[in-house]
Amino acid sequence: MLAPIDIFKLEAIDRVIWVASVDNIQPASVRIAEFMKKSPCKYLITHLKTHRTWLVKPDGQISSM
Repeated sequence: MLAPIDIFKLEAIDRVIWVASVDNIQPASVRIAEFMKKSPCKYLITHLKTHRTWLVKPDGQISSM
């Protein structure tokens, strides 16, 4: 079974890169914190079952989309 949450890195308006899949939101937060240390930019968290999406900004602020 596939992990229900995907994480994408937003590098530019027209460039979205898949970076990871995780089982729930807690590991997603941990992974994004790790990614932010190396590449501070915007990230998207997408829940494949509920179709909810969150935007994580470089300052750590999270907003639902």
